[in-house]
Amino acid sequence: TSLDVCCNLLLSLPTSIGGLRHLTELDASDNRISDLSLSLTDCYSLTRLTMRSNRLAELPPSLGGMPRLRTLSAADNLITLVHPSLGACTALTLLDLSRNLLPSLHPTLAGL
Repeated sequence: TSLDVCCNLLLSLPTSIGGLRHLTELDASDNRISDLSLSLTDCYSLTRLTMRSNRLAELPPSLGGMPRLRTLSAADNLITLVHPSLGACTALTLLDLSRNLLPSLHPTLAGL
């Protein structure tokens, strides 16, 4: 199951998104989202998360609890911090953090 909500004026993802247990792909690019909903980690089947061109300042530690996540694209945001827990996403094959404000990456992310 895929959900595409890109190119809207969303400020956040609804907490009810966690109820979409069979969601495999979510594209919320080109919005005004500044925080990722904690309930997103309840989407156990999520393999692709695309959050390009939003207003994210960080990728929260809760993303580390998404074992099936293979693609995470968060380019063109305001990210200054990526929590080391993201290193627990061992299925991750693509992590796009281009055009952000990252001063450095935690060493645990080197194993991705």
